[in-house]
Amino acid sequence: MKISIIVVLYKQKTAESQTLLSLEKNQGHQLTGTLHLWDNSPTNISSCDAPHLSIDGFTTDYSWHPENTPLSRVYNQVSEKLEDSKFLIILDQDSDLPTDFLKKIEYSIKRRPDINLFLPKVHNGEKLVSPGKLLLFKGRHIADISSGVHASKNMLAISSGMVISHAYLKNYRFDERLTLYGIDTRFMIDYSETEKSLFVMPVTVNHSTALWSSNDPPLCDPASKT
Repeated sequence: MKISIIVVLYKQKTAESQTLLSLEKNQGHQLTGTLHLWDNSPTNISSCDAPHLSIDGFTTDYSWHPENTPLSRVYNQVSEKLEDSKFLIILDQDSDLPTDFLKKIEYSIKRRPDINLFLPKVHNGEKLVSPGKLLLFKGRHIADISSGVHASKNMLAISSGMVISHAYLKNYRFDERLTLYGIDTRFMIDYSETEKSLFVMPVTVNHSTALWSSNDPPLCDPASKT
């Protein structure tokens, strides 16, 4: 199965990215495709390192964008280059991926090829931070979630780790009116308006950011459509 991966870097070398380091340890899958490295750093610090990445089954496409392109536009531009890739995996630079991450993606897609969105379980420490629920117009964390098919209505998730079908991205885009906060929330709300189901994969990603350094990591509130 051919698939594409987008990793956005910012002021970090490829050799320092936990996401890339853990991707290099992934084996035992049959996925092939392109790893798109989109470098938003003000200085070009990864171009020499990028060709030396060795991710089983994937070639690397590195591009430098010192203008710091908004993430919504990054995702849309990369999705336009998917060509014969069946899915796009979105990742940031700071995720600790298990060694069977790509294998579990392959398993999940083969199990439900009719579904257009696959989500990992994302943890910050011991706390599940994604997926979450939209309740009373605000994002809420939940204690746990089972793997498998779930209704997309009122489901929220962070974008890192999302696996989105090319078929869906041909018709629906990330909202470029949003540049950083609310991008993933808006995407999930829009997805729920057109698709009834999503799939929570049996894989856990550990993710740590300064935004989640408190005891109650937040989910973004829904962004206005206006």
